[in-house]
Amino acid sequence: MTILKRIAYDPERTIVATIGLLYIIQQVTLMTYGPDARPVEAPFNQRLALPWLEWGERGPAIYYPWGLATTSYKLFVIAAAAVVLGACA
Repeated sequence: MTILKRIAYDPERTIVATIGLLYIIQQVTLMTYGPDARPVEAPFNQRLALPWLEWGERGPAIYYPWGLATTSYKLFVIAAAAVVLGACA
């Protein structure tokens, strides 16, 4: 805000100033933390993945991940995927 007020919100200067500020923030962050990626620990050790079941307010509930409406095309794609996955197993 301080910089933008000093340049009176001129469109061209605002663009240059914000890009410059982003570049400065990026460089300070890189100098502080370094460019290397660091692993992050998982918040919990176990994962239970049930694709069509979720725990709601009233207990377990079934949902359809492909959307609310089930068209014949969607059913065909699901059946084709099941056949392909069954053949690979």
